Amino acid sequence: MSLYESEYFAATAIHAGALYAEANVLIDLAKRKTPIQIQVGTVDAFFPLTTVRATRDLLSGHGFSVQLIEIPQHDHWYYDLAPKINQVAWDFLKSYELPGEPRYEEYKFRAEGRSSQEATEQYNRGIEFQRKGDLPGAIAAYTRAIELDRKYADAYNNRGVAYLTQKDYAAAAADFSRSIELAPSDAAYNNRGGIYFSQKKTEEAIADFSAAVKLKASAEGYANRGVAYQQTNRDELALADYAQAIELNPRFGRAYVLRGLISLKSGSSSLAERDFEKGFQLDPSLHAEFDPMIKQLRPNQ
Repeated sequence: MSLYESEYFAATAIHAGALYAEANVLIDLAKRKTPIQIQVGTVDAFFPLTTVRATRDLLSGHGFSVQLIEIPQHDHWYYDLAPKINQVAWDFLKSYELPGEPRYEEYKFRAEGRSSQEATEQYNRGIEFQRKGDLPGAIAAYTRAIELDRKYADAYNNRGVAYLTQKDYAAAAADFSRSIELAPSDAAYNNRGGIYFSQKKTEEAIADFSAAVKLKASAEGYANRGVAYQQTNRDELALADYAQAIELNPRFGRAYVLRGLISLKSGSSSLAERDFEKGFQLDPSLHAEFDPMIKQLRPNQ
């Protein structure tokens, strides 16, 4: 926004952000050199210091006034330091004014999904490698597709899935975030929400799962959010989500079993047993995961 709408915003303050090295074409769009402040943690996994410093140097080299504040031992988690970050940002912003009335510039971007033929070929190669279980090959192909088209949202999402399978959670989350920035999708939100949930960032996970079902109502999306609610003892919200998941997909065994766990915990044994019977009938493989939980919750066992 600092570059696209330089005559609309007097200044911009950013927590953890960076530009691609190839951003010169965007910089040339700026009709005014917007003052910019960037605050970033020294251990931010999504926006490493070297990348953010390169952004500062790139902008400074084009005449922008850029203030970079490096927060010692701070990662990407904004919320704990939010009051201080916000105050520092406001102290910077309030000292600037536009020389006149704000001017909004409308841009005509290329149609989404119109990637070059070569980028599409690399993307399809990545899918094929992924299907065969060749994750390094898939990552290399998706990376090549992204190098050819920096706005290839699906390539970022698929590469994130490959990283996730390799348990490289930081790289996966960064790719899902970039995919969401370019073209929000239920898949990318669900994928990133799963990482947040595994990291016990439950509220962030719920926000992502909510965004996913808003874009596309799916049984998986509602079930994902239901689990997050259930883990934080918001059982009524979880029950509503499992019911919605079952309505969308009556053969979704996991949703029945998850709903049964809440009923069993609340003392509604008959409702729980009915859901367990249905869920395990639809998907017998769930026994291995859920039988220990059910045994622990059942009275006198």
